[in-house]
Amino acid sequence: MTEADQILDLTRRAIDSFDHPGRSLTSVVRQAHRIAVRRHDFAAQAWLLMQLSDIVVGTSTAELVDIRRKLEAFLGEEAGSAEYVRQTRRYFASRRADDADNINGHSVEQLEDALAQTEAVYGQYSAAPRWNDRN
Repeated sequence: MTEADQILDLTRRAIDSFDHPGRSLTSVVRQAHRIAVRRHDFAAQAWLLMQLSDIVVGTSTAELVDIRRKLEAFLGEEAGSAEYVRQTRRYFASRRADDADNINGHSVEQLEDALAQTEAVYGQYSAAPRWNDRN
């Protein structure tokens, strides 16, 4: 099987399983990252890896540093650096809180876990009491 066939197969499987009940967003992002790796799409790899990582402003994981170097080698230092910055801004824009000063740097997996915990807590309550019911 050629590389192109493998990429096509991964892409078809991703599309076919996208809407399966119970499928986590994390698994979709991981699958998209695998496809980007196979395609040597370094820009997509950077953005997807940020989604899968816990990002702290001012620090990068070794994998992100490697992706940036690959972008710079492929596009040239200036263009590669600019593309990496573009992907970083894109990531931060998708993680900015309503007040625009805070950014949620948790991984997609951690966000899903936090949502599941919140849903579980809310699921334990039948209904919020109304003020009129207390009188």
